[in-house]
Parts: sequence; C-alpha cells; structure tokens
Amino acid sequence: MPIAEEHKPTLTKYFRRLTSIPFLFVFLAFLMPLVVFSCAATPGVSENAKKIAQFNAYELANGVSFTEDLKENETFQNRILKLKESNPEAFKQLEVLEQPSYVLYIIFIGILLASIFAWFSPVGSLVMGLCSFSALWIYIDQLSIIFEKMGIGPIIFVEAAHGAYAASMLMIIGFAMNITSIVRPFLDKRREKKAKAT
Repeated sequence: MPIAEEHKPTLTKYFRRLTSIPFLFVFLAFLMPLVVFSCAATPGVSENAKKIAQFNAYELANGVSFTEDLKENETFQNRILKLKESNPEAFKQLEVLEQPSYVLYIIFIGILLASIFAWFSPVGSLVMGLCSFSALWIYIDQLSIIFEKMGIGPIIFVEAAHGAYAASMLMIIGFAMNITSIVRPFLDKRREKKAKAT
C-alpha cells in the first residue's frame, strides 16, 4: 500500500504531460481542409451547391486569392465582377482573406501554449485550449459573415471541413485530460481522508 501511494504523484505527473500530445496532434489535423466553399446555382439553396474550393488552416493563415483559386467557377466570377463594378467597398471584404490571417496565427500559438502548459499547469492548459477552440469556430463563422457583407452570402456557402472537426475532437480530448489532472488530486485527498477516518 505505501508503495502504491509513493508512485501516485509520479503517475499523475506523467499523465499530465501526456495531455500535451492531443494538442500537438492538432497541428497535423490542420493539414486537412479546415473549410469548404460551395457555390449554389440557385441563391439560398445549399442542397445542390457545388464545392469550388477547400483550404487548410495553414493556407488560410498565409492568405488565399479567391479571384485566382476560384477563377474556374463562372457563377462565382460573374458575381464577383458585378460586385466589383457596383460596390467596390464591399469587394474590399474579400481582400481580408487574401492577406495573412493573424487570428489563425494566434490560434496556433494558443494551442502550442496549451500543450506546453499541460506539463506543469493543467488549469493554464485548459484555459488556453478553450480560448483557441472558441477562436477557431468564431473564425470559421466569420468567413460566412464576410460573404454576407459582400452580398453574395446566398451564393457562396462556407462550411467547416473534416480538418476543423478533427482538430476540435483532439482539443476536446485534451480538455478531458486536463480536467482529469485537475480533479484527480482532490479525489485522492478525499479518499485518503475517508481511509483515515475509518
């Protein structure tokens, strides 16, 4: 029994350090498509929308040229040309996506910090992970808002791809491990108190 008690802190420490692994795997998940862009032939109808592009997190972070990457889609190009002529200010919204995304770089740093904090502070790791998780989904939602502001929201549909879901699942696993690392010492102390009382 004393031997088992002696090894408990060591096992807890190793488990806490293992929490960094799911967060580090998120960077591999970001190699998969993060978002998919679809173009609808009929405005507002997403059922028959045709996929026109998909980008992973690193491509979006470095900036993507929609006018170049989506030039093969005539519906999108015609809509963009009309928008550029009628409302140049709205067209500038598209330029935001063609520039490096500092939001995604901040998310990358947040996930990296979550993996580092897992070694010595599960609370810090949990907080950084939750902030990165929330920022990621807010970013994806903002992509749809950009097209709505441009007036082509009913034509272009932005959806999260499997890279976003894989990254989210890995972060959720990290959250669960962090919570376990936080709660486990309290449970052990409570168990020890009960054992002493009996």
